[in-house]
Amino acid sequence: MASEYVLRIVRSDSPGDYILLNASSNGSSPLDLKLLATEGSQPYLKTLKHSRISKYRAKSNHLTDTQWESLLRSTLLQERTQQQQENEAEDAPTKDIELVATLSSTNLTITLRKSISGIHQKLGDLTLPASPNTDINVLDWCFTAIARAETLSTHSHSLEQKLAEQTK
Repeated sequence: MASEYVLRIVRSDSPGDYILLNASSNGSSPLDLKLLATEGSQPYLKTLKHSRISKYRAKSNHLTDTQWESLLRSTLLQERTQQQQENEAEDAPTKDIELVATLSSTNLTITLRKSISGIHQKLGDLTLPASPNTDINVLDWCFTAIARAETLSTHSHSLEQKLAEQTK
């Protein structure tokens, strides 16, 4: 598993705009993360602890602890777990999940929500306070994103070759 990911998240409060989120390993558990984000002018920072992920769930969220953990891992770490592969049915609780960001004067809130026929059900959110003294190296984020894209491209090419061999 890679120790750093860069995500582009759409802003729900400003159509057509995005934030960048860098999620990097910050402990021994998979969801011990340092979340650093920017909309282009201000850094926002939060440290996430795996043992405390349940506090970010919305009260209306009826996912099990295992499903909530799986959801956070799949969105923040871009992992595809065995449970997700088994739950790809139309009614799976982790299907049609999206991340959106909203900015306020002092915080950036990343909301995890499920879209059901155009209706959005909030599953939870992560609020990152502004951190003006935190340095961001966007160039390093670019290198991380490019390395991930190259890895995925190589993996895709390998799978295409295997498929071609099987269909001969």
